Amino acid sequence: MKDQQRIPSQEVRTLINARNAVLQKQPTAFACLNSAEDPIHEEYIAAANRMRGELAFVHTFDPEIAAAYGVARNSIAVVMPETYKSKHEDSVRTMKQSDVTDDASIVSWLTVNSVPLLGERNKQNQEFLYTGRPLLVIYGEVDFSHQHIGATQHLREKLLPIALKYKDKLTVALSNEEAYSDEIDSLGLGDTGEDVNAAIFTSNQKFVMEPSEDYLEAIEEFINEWHAGELKPFLRSQPVPARQAGPVTVLVAASFEKMVIKSDKDYLIEFYAPWCGHCKKLEPVFKQLANQLSSSAPHVVVAKFDATSNDVPVNFDVAGFPTIYYVRATDRNNPVKFDGDRTVQGFKAFVLEQRQSDGGKEEL
Repeated sequence: MKDQQRIPSQEVRTLINARNAVLQKQPTAFACLNSAEDPIHEEYIAAANRMRGELAFVHTFDPEIAAAYGVARNSIAVVMPETYKSKHEDSVRTMKQSDVTDDASIVSWLTVNSVPLLGERNKQNQEFLYTGRPLLVIYGEVDFSHQHIGATQHLREKLLPIALKYKDKLTVALSNEEAYSDEIDSLGLGDTGEDVNAAIFTSNQKFVMEPSEDYLEAIEEFINEWHAGELKPFLRSQPVPARQAGPVTVLVAASFEKMVIKSDKDYLIEFYAPWCGHCKKLEPVFKQLANQLSSSAPHVVVAKFDATSNDVPVNFDVAGFPTIYYVRATDRNNPVKFDGDRTVQGFKAFVLEQRQSDGGKEEL
């Protein structure tokens, strides 16, 4: 609450103020304005307010202070921290005055230009700096603290030419392997034994680099193969069941395409979590439903999918549990979400509605 009451951009009136306000390990938005009455000032403060908690904002009306940071008079810029400075990119990125139309234009520009060529993606900045896709994340002993910054900068210097070479294809970031151990494990990279691992995240897919001791060559090859469309997306999946033991069909990520997408049957799928109480309550209902439909509607498969141990397929929005979808054999790309009574009769009415909308005339 106190943060919301503070002005979103700190005014700096001395160089000492500026040194304390400009961040040492993260980008900082920095504006040099003519006066508080300047129209740009109002838009800049509005942008800062919209980006609270995402990016640090400072401003000054003293051009000498701004000049010490390479910021021109009457301009908006991003000042990169010393940690990320290199010969491969400007330490100050300035927004063209002609591009400043309103606070939204400032937010849009800052969102793009505050991302360093090769910076650290961490739990504090990942939801702002690194939401863009495609994103190449390189995992290793990344630690910019005073004690370990030397080794981290040595690694970064090796990787900067790669980030520069492919900057028009994807964003590249470093992440600490311990801080992201859960993510690494979910990618199947937890026990590679290599100092450096990597993965590419697109808007709806993940690609994992084959571990290699020569990681520089491997990363370049990985990027080129991904860009050429030669890599298969990574799917976190439970083992494919050797046989189906009950009336409700068990789906996993590795079997989803074969069993659902390429099938000539319709599917009613419950995306569940093993720990979910509502899901446990639904289990006997789904079993009864599956038993009844197996004779009255054999073209409809009742199935379940553990969304905590498998990557959820594209086209399915699963934000809570249970989430239930009907997938028509005639329209796999547009699953229909169930939002009715979780009873046998409720599900049967839903299935019948979907079958009839698809031209079916049977009764369940």
